[in-house]
Amino acid sequence: MYGGVAVYDWSPPQIVTILPDTGYYYFYFKDDDYTYWLDRPTGCLMGTLTASDKSSPPPGASVTLLDSLGQTIGIFSDFIDSSYHFDYLCESSYTLMASAPGYRDTLITGISLCEGDTLFIPITLESNVAVAISSYYISRDGNSVMITWSVKSDISGVAFDIFRGKSPELKLMTKRNISPITGSTTFAFRDELEDPYSDYYYYIIEISDKNPVQLGPILSEGTTPRMISKLHQNFPNPFNPATTIPYTIGEADAGKDVTISFYDVSGKLLEKYHLGTKGSGEYTFRWNPAISTGKQLPSGVYYCRLQVGKEIYTRKLILLR
Repeated sequence: MYGGVAVYDWSPPQIVTILPDTGYYYFYFKDDDYTYWLDRPTGCLMGTLTASDKSSPPPGASVTLLDSLGQTIGIFSDFIDSSYHFDYLCESSYTLMASAPGYRDTLITGISLCEGDTLFIPITLESNVAVAISSYYISRDGNSVMITWSVKSDISGVAFDIFRGKSPELKLMTKRNISPITGSTTFAFRDELEDPYSDYYYYIIEISDKNPVQLGPILSEGTTPRMISKLHQNFPNPFNPATTIPYTIGEADAGKDVTISFYDVSGKLLEKYHLGTKGSGEYTFRWNPAISTGKQLPSGVYYCRLQVGKEIYTRKLILLR
């Protein structure tokens, strides 16, 4: 857990404790006498931040620590000297991002920290003498993402590439533009999406042979489907001789193949129906095993399995004669 209020929710009881400080904690609970205690991980990331043209951090410099999902854990900006540090870290993968006005952002990814480790990572900021991205804006509309950004001054011949991935790591991303993205002080790129419900990360990178300006990772959050696929409980249940089975095809699964199958308790397949492709919406399937199988099934438990694309949903049915 990280910061705030820790809650162990178990009925009964509920335990609430105020954590003494922000950071990661281990929460231990002993369920025979309802005692608990806290401990802190002992990992540490530390190092120095310097600029290529000076030995100390430039004004406004900061080092941001990100977790493996690209979420911010903490920001260090209170430099007394050139040292930074992040304490009480658990075993995980981390990313460091250093930035300062007038300098290129520096990203260090794939930092693997074990329990109890202290890693020393020096960071050097390169002066941004040519191009500086002053602002950017990202928006999402259905199946596309629009990215616009501006540079501080009109520099002839400046061009950019856009990289995208489902991970915030640049090395795992692919270039999205075919031709270089050009402009004067303002640039724009529209990216078409294969999956509007997924999160995507972007990098804006200047096309340069040496020390290109880059901005990222920039997160574009996926839209939440208003309707998701689900197999509902049949009615009536128990049933005799027939039952109705409701199911939902979600927006993300529209157009995928749908099958519905029935099994006995031993796992033997009794029937399977290919329902073809369906749009998102609410549907029902009527099952009368006496008619469809041509024989009377004995009383007992049976299972219905709905497959939508690669996803599988299962419900228990009871036949009672």
